Amino acid sequence: MKSTPTVPEVAEPLLIEAKVAENRAEMSLAIPRELIYFRGHFPAFAVLPGVVQIDWVMIYGRRYLKIGDATAQTLQVKFRKIIRPGDRLTLTIINEPAYSRMQFSYASTEGTLSSGRIGLERQ
Repeated sequence: MKSTPTVPEVAEPLLIEAKVAENRAEMSLAIPRELIYFRGHFPAFAVLPGVVQIDWVMIYGRRYLKIGDATAQTLQVKFRKIIRPGDRLTLTIINEPAYSRMQFSYASTEGTLSSGRIGLERQ
């Protein structure tokens, strides 16, 4: 009996470069074709789910902008263009601690793909 080769489970984009300033992080990302979030979303036309985009903003906000254990309390987001397997893009996050929020945008050479604001609640 032949075994099917296993595909590695990838849950984050490939981080090519990160530029971090005081309250701003800009990351160059490559979206792996093997990303687990593409499975079933949608089988014939893989699209990165919006909830994953928001999750990555929170992950990178914690990693680079020291938002600690803050959670998303409110959310405003606009999805303009889809993110697909193999895309290269830039994620920019700006932490606004005075307003307890972060602004973000995903962009490519085609322009802004999605953008928004996440209101933070400190734990």
